[in-house]
Amino acid sequence: MSASSSAPFARVVIGYGVVALLWILWSDALVELVFENIELLSAAQAWKGMLFVLVTTGSLFWFRVQDSVYEVDTRWPAHLSRHQRSLAR
Repeated sequence: MSASSSAPFARVVIGYGVVALLWILWSDALVELVFENIELLSAAQAWKGMLFVLVTTGSLFWFRVQDSVYEVDTRWPAHLSRHQRSLAR
């Protein structure tokens, strides 16, 4: 992976790290403010964790799909040119 091709990947990784840390810090504080009962607090923490996993899984899938679309879009003109040349023969 060249430096230029790893730059978008690094932005995604750094962005994910920042968002994940903020989610953990802010959502823990919010859950502790909302729930005083220890059983409800524990359940809310579990749901919060599951929500985080679902959101990040969906985000990673979306980013991968977008990356695949970009790869197809950047290769399409070259593929089309080869196909047109083969038809012209």
